[in-house]
Amino acid sequence: MARVSKGRWEVEFCRFRDSNPVVEELLDLKRRNVRLATEVVLDLKDLEEFGLELPDKRLHKLKGTPLWELRSMWQHSIARTLFFEHRGRLLVVTHIFQKKSGSIPRTAMRRGLERMELWREDRKK
Repeated sequence: MARVSKGRWEVEFCRFRDSNPVVEELLDLKRRNVRLATEVVLDLKDLEEFGLELPDKRLHKLKGTPLWELRSMWQHSIARTLFFEHRGRLLVVTHIFQKKSGSIPRTAMRRGLERMELWREDRKK
């Protein structure tokens, strides 16, 4: 059977010279809920494979921003991964957090946008 090559995306965690905040957030989530953290990692693998073609139930664009939200669930726990698209095939994760309310907290949105700007500035140097 012939293998169909899918256009794969590259997922990168937003990191800086002195810190790697997204990895720290994922490790913190793992300490609190290892099964939910595992779901986040599996969903990130799906994001690499299928990119922005994932179903709306799992992925959607955050209105009025360049950010996307990837939703991960384990039983009744929900985690959110915020990321942005860069130059066609690179998806840069800016923030991972466990969601406790009906909407994305403003602080989480702000953190995702700030890290995106810092990441972009850092790449210009």
